[in-house]
Amino acid sequence: MVSRSGGHRAALDGESHFHRNLVRFAALLRRLGLGVTTSQILTLTDALWHIDPFERADFKNTACIALISRVEDIPLFNRAFDAFWRLSASPLKSTPPEVPRPSAESPLVSSAHNTTGLGDLSENLSTRRSLYSPEEALFDRDFAELTEEERQALLRLLERSLWFPPDLPSRRFRPTGHRGRIDLRRTLRKSLQYGSEAFWLRRRSRKLKQRQLVFFCDVSGSMEPYSRMLLQFMRAASVRLRNCEIFAFSTQLSHLTRRLRSGSVEEALRNTARALPDWGGGTRTGRALRTFNASWGRAVSSGAVAILISDGWDCGDIELLKREMQHLCLRVSRIVWLNPLLGSTDYEPLTRGMQAALPFVDDFLPIHNFRSLLQLKRLLENL
Repeated sequence: MVSRSGGHRAALDGESHFHRNLVRFAALLRRLGLGVTTSQILTLTDALWHIDPFERADFKNTACIALISRVEDIPLFNRAFDAFWRLSASPLKSTPPEVPRPSAESPLVSSAHNTTGLGDLSENLSTRRSLYSPEEALFDRDFAELTEEERQALLRLLERSLWFPPDLPSRRFRPTGHRGRIDLRRTLRKSLQYGSEAFWLRRRSRKLKQRQLVFFCDVSGSMEPYSRMLLQFMRAASVRLRNCEIFAFSTQLSHLTRRLRSGSVEEALRNTARALPDWGGGTRTGRALRTFNASWGRAVSSGAVAILISDGWDCGDIELLKREMQHLCLRVSRIVWLNPLLGSTDYEPLTRGMQAALPFVDDFLPIHNFRSLLQLKRLLENL
């Protein structure tokens, strides 16, 4: 089972607006004639620990399974869910708006397939912001178009919604109870206490280790609209994930893990900018990877994932880039290339850098907005 992030735990722990909204939604279902019990609400609360609560479709399906007992009630549930979670007021309000109690003649109650009843319900629910996620309106906004206030709002959400990649079995073993393979050495040693009779079989299983993530962020001039936001994303990842290394490159490679982890966000970014004399310069990805493979390559653990963030506008040696990408493939289990230009519908990877790198890339994804970060999260959680 994939472990959930500290951000999801923060959203689900204790008394939060999310819990209050669940209670209000259950009250609405009761007023519509659906027999939702307290036990079902508790079941839904427990189930949310096993899904991503920021994924609307997953949340809706889980709520339907937990709260609905009859198939004929599903259409009414779907309409109530869409109206409530899309049209409700901001969860930041201390006093939520009252949900109307529909009468028996209400179109919403009388016909699950009639959509006219949603009009009255929508008028009584504020359309200002989504109750499901306060920042959902910013999910599809390009990072380059965000204001400073919007960027800070998404960063706060990002810090709450980070993930932990699934653990990997290591080469070392640990004693276990009744599961795992037989530990012959421990079994024989214990049998000496009973005249060499093996009354109990000792077992062992492999220890788990956290999968290593290695980030490479392009901070050249063409990446300027995205560099700051992406460095803050990587800082948040490095704070949560102990087995995480961060590198930035333009014309040369710089190791930033310690600088980004120290101090506040602004202080960390200032220290990072001072450590990157070539910030905003050209891009020489091949030279940067050669430095990494020569100086840090042996420190990469088995099962590591390399995540390169660049638009592919490379002005360096293309043959060198091909060779170093091939060497990197031998050191890591997976290479993910994130390109902010991929978010454009008419983009094609025609630059020399992208053409040289793509044969060695396992996953080629966009990284231009918050929803693309969630896509990356889902990929890493399911490795």
